[in-house]
Amino acid sequence: MQGFEIPLEMVISQGVFAVLFVWLFFETRKESKSREDKLMRHLEKTADREDRLIRHLEKTSNTLETLGKSLDRISVRIDHIDDRLYSFEEQIKSKQGGWLNGR
Repeated sequence: MQGFEIPLEMVISQGVFAVLFVWLFFETRKESKSREDKLMRHLEKTADREDRLIRHLEKTSNTLETLGKSLDRISVRIDHIDDRLYSFEEQIKSKQGGWLNGR
């Protein structure tokens, strides 16, 4: 087994790098887990904030729709009042004209 002998120095030098590699691997995984946890908390906060915004927008949209319908009804009533005033003015003018002509 002449070609398979590994010098002790090589084992020691490679062993140190292997230990450092394993340590770095686990340290990196620990940091990644910490970053992932922070990211998940951030995503949950963002989702909660988005849900609140959606509810607020729906409420605002409903309020605006109600206001729009109310303004439409008010506009119709104002048009009706305007028509009645115009009719009333015409009646007054016709009566005044008759009264002035009768003198």
